[in-house]
Amino acid sequence: MAKKKAPRMLTIRSVTIRREGEARWKVSGNHHCGSASSVGPDGRTPVRYTVEILCSRKLDERGFLIDQSAIDRLIHRLAQRGTTMSCEQLVQHVAKEVLKFFRRHEPRCEARSLRVTLSPAPFLGAMTAELW
Repeated sequence: MAKKKAPRMLTIRSVTIRREGEARWKVSGNHHCGSASSVGPDGRTPVRYTVEILCSRKLDERGFLIDQSAIDRLIHRLAQRGTTMSCEQLVQHVAKEVLKFFRRHEPRCEARSLRVTLSPAPFLGAMTAELW
């Protein structure tokens, strides 16, 4: 009888990190992201976000790749600054800012691709920007 070959071991080459949340964006101007009816008296509108980043699998000494809460802090910091951009412009801007942040503060990640989705209230539509 012929010997059975051992199954080939798969190699993990990357890890995808996904973070979701919601931030209240300060909006102004005539063509801002989100409907005018969703803007509160404080000039802010809720926007849900999803960030997915494909990283190499280089973990730190504790077994972590990145601090995911840093994504949330960055999105909220951007929301505080405010915007006059359309959602299509804003999602591209946010994607670039997230990538810059990862390259500067989380170099272990070695980002291979990034996907950011924004969905403004009333959350009936969404825009996605992808960088690779």
